[in-house]
Amino acid sequence: MMGEWLRLLFALVFCGGFAAFMMRTIWLGFKTGKMPHTDSRTVACRRKQPLFFWFLAFLFVGFAAAALYTFYLAVLNVL
Repeated sequence: MMGEWLRLLFALVFCGGFAAFMMRTIWLGFKTGKMPHTDSRTVACRRKQPLFFWFLAFLFVGFAAAALYTFYLAVLNVL
């Protein structure tokens, strides 16, 4: 019983934290028009690099969706 709740806590911390980080990155990219990637100084500009910007947007949305789905499966497993 305690192990299941510990697994849920780990899923919340790792999957939820990663999903929150990805959603924040996506939000900043759409808000400013510059999607940060690989480090804090490198960005993909929506005007100068539209294909790369949208590629990163879809990639990051996929990462966030996968993390949230993994968290959902962990919750279903515990409950």
